[in-house]
Amino acid sequence: MGYRSKSGRPRPYCKVNGIGFADRVSVDAAGNLMVPDSFAGSITVFRGPRMCGRKLGSFQDRYGQPLDAASIDAATGRIAIANIFGNSGNGSISVCTIAHGCRRNLTNSNMVQVAGVAMANNGDCWASAVNSSFVSTLTFFKHCGGTGQLSSGYRNKAYGGLEIDTQGNILSISWSAYGSELYVYQGCHPRCKLIGGPFKLKLQTMTGHLSENGTTFATAVYQHARIDIYKYTPTNLTYQYSFTDGLSGGTTAGVAFTPRSKE
Repeated sequence: MGYRSKSGRPRPYCKVNGIGFADRVSVDAAGNLMVPDSFAGSITVFRGPRMCGRKLGSFQDRYGQPLDAASIDAATGRIAIANIFGNSGNGSISVCTIAHGCRRNLTNSNMVQVAGVAMANNGDCWASAVNSSFVSTLTFFKHCGGTGQLSSGYRNKAYGGLEIDTQGNILSISWSAYGSELYVYQGCHPRCKLIGGPFKLKLQTMTGHLSENGTTFATAVYQHARIDIYKYTPTNLTYQYSFTDGLSGGTTAGVAFTPRSKE
């Protein structure tokens, strides 16, 4: 569903077609929409910045089960895909393009299950995961390549979605069945410094994204089929409201803004 909000609460405006199952939707710097489908093992990209633009292309993730995606330019550039599980067992990050599919697979011993991925404007990327002891980890891949480095100073209690704010800080959701939390870190290449949080989020969520100016943070509440809206700064998070229009009768797996946060 595409929502428009010039004033007041968002209202359904259009619907993206051609998707069997949507996981963590995300938007690149050009406004293109990326939709992983973990059931089909595919990623579809739609033309932005229109909310319900035409399909640009799709490809299969040959390395694992795609759950999340991040890119600077999904139309012509690299797309980093978070595979919660890999075909050989452990989760990974696939590096792909629409034109050539997935040709590189980033793995690390600290990544057994991967829940989120973020990509900076310089091409660096991070993976939120748990290791074999189910301890939450953040792994840094310079230029989205190599073997990765474990980020020190990472305090999340659990894995979850990642986002980058307008100041370059990493927002990291820590999922919990009793209510998720949001942590805000500076650096993380690979050393992290906690500068905000943990902020308590409403109910359970594993994913959230920022608006263009970086002051509004939206999360998808999976089991309650709703979107929660917060006012955000790196040192404060304030719940504002929720909306459910057009979402009843199912679950809500992801939410993203177009334009996205100006990292």
